[in-house]
Amino acid sequence: MLSLRMQRHGQQMMSLVLNLIILRDDEVARAADEIAAEPGLVSVAAGNDDPLGRLLPPRFLELQDQLRHRARVVAGAALARNNAQLLSAYGRLTETCVSCHGAYLYDQASRDDGGD
Repeated sequence: MLSLRMQRHGQQMMSLVLNLIILRDDEVARAADEIAAEPGLVSVAAGNDDPLGRLLPPRFLELQDQLRHRARVVAGAALARNNAQLLSAYGRLTETCVSCHGAYLYDQASRDDGGD
């Protein structure tokens, strides 16, 4: 399930980047809106007994809200046809992506090693 979601997310990001480079603002906004609309993974700490939530590092789950917010900002900048805002918003979105990937890869590795 997570693998399929991440594949779809990767496709959405590739569409966003390719359309951003050639300034197809409506397509950038569409891709960003798709990213923002993805259902979140629910944390076990939030009272949900979702087995996937137990497997993911807490920081990974925290970043999903930031990703949605920043994707909406990208969409808004694209629809406003404001290239300076779009570039800045995309940079912040990318920061979230890298942070999330780091949380998954490195926090997960420390959990697999017993947390040391």
